[in-house]
Amino acid sequence: MIYKKTALDNGLNVVSIPMPHMKSVSLGIWVAVGGRYEDEENAGISHFIEHLLFKGTLTRTSRDIKTEIESKGGSLNAFTGEECTCFLARMPREHWKAAFDVLSDMVVSPRLDDKDMEKERLIILEEIKMYLDLPNQHVHEILNGLMWPGQPLGMNLSGTARSVKSMALSDIRSYKERHYMASKIIVIAAGALEHRDLEDKASSAFSSMDSRRASGFEKANAGQNAPRFKVENKKTKQTHIVLGFHALPKGDPDIYILSLLNIIMGGNMSSRLYHEIRERSALAYEIHSY
Repeated sequence: MIYKKTALDNGLNVVSIPMPHMKSVSLGIWVAVGGRYEDEENAGISHFIEHLLFKGTLTRTSRDIKTEIESKGGSLNAFTGEECTCFLARMPREHWKAAFDVLSDMVVSPRLDDKDMEKERLIILEEIKMYLDLPNQHVHEILNGLMWPGQPLGMNLSGTARSVKSMALSDIRSYKERHYMASKIIVIAAGALEHRDLEDKASSAFSSMDSRRASGFEKANAGQNAPRFKVENKKTKQTHIVLGFHALPKGDPDIYILSLLNIIMGGNMSSRLYHEIRERSALAYEIHSY
């Protein structure tokens, strides 16, 4: 697929995939910050900021953010990963600039006040509890902790109850100031739009962001000399078991061989695990690998 890319003077990158036959445009503002940039004290702060950016800007209320996009037939969302935070929207082609205005305003000029933070703190604490009540989700959080003990990759992206309760608004503002910079942002759009129009919008919206050099994260330590295991007892009707192995780094030329092995082992209903565990032995409803 052909795409166009422009690097602005302040380091921000603009990428578009023009698709003139489409009736909509998908937009994403990607910020290179996530769980890998955190430590035990501020675990979950990237995710906390993602939530707070929906609470309002200097010129828009939380309701304005939603209605300006949804009233035009669009949708918006966001997510936080280990290495990025993304704010995204999808709009009818004639309204994509309105969606861009909202998303960029959220990223550049969030309100970030104490009242909003205290409300959102309670919501995130409930989110953490929700995943603890979903053993098929929680078991993977346990696995991450075993594979990456004492490291950001082993921590929950939502943080812990202790870390979320201890965060202050000054921590939020300081962290955002350090990481939400032009050199760590990519604006991406696909659909019925012109690259030049997207470039002009991005240049205007992010002109106030300076061109400081982006900070990175520490390299993960995959060293392991002996098996690690953990058993957590919960009053449920099923037992959830996961096995994890350190494999290949991203970019390794053998990653395609590993992907093929994954399909053979447990990637679909024809896989060996599915056939043996579910079809032949009827020991489980769900069995897969990834």
